[in-house]
Amino acid sequence: MEPPKTEKSDVIKGIKAQITSLTQKDELKKVGMMHPNPLEWDSISYPPKFKPPTLHTYDGKSSPNQHIYFFRSQTGNCIDHDVVMTRLFIGTLKGVAFDWFMSLPNGSVNS
Repeated sequence: MEPPKTEKSDVIKGIKAQITSLTQKDELKKVGMMHPNPLEWDSISYPPKFKPPTLHTYDGKSSPNQHIYFFRSQTGNCIDHDVVMTRLFIGTLKGVAFDWFMSLPNGSVNS
């Protein structure tokens, strides 16, 4: 049985994102700009009609546990997608907290 066209389309989009990721990876290495999460995560769209909530930022100067608690309470049930939640979380980091995240080994953040 052949899968519906939307499933095929999603698979093709995923493969294209992985290919793009692989080609970009060499370019990013040249300029020293790699990051811990897979590059293809950056190409995953938010679900239709999803509006990212306004989230508190974390600069590394207060309790990281408190920030995680705030993040989880702010995002609550808004989405059940690990990649999107990770991207939202990364977006809350700034200053030394963001520098810490960017210093993690390439590919160390995954689902």
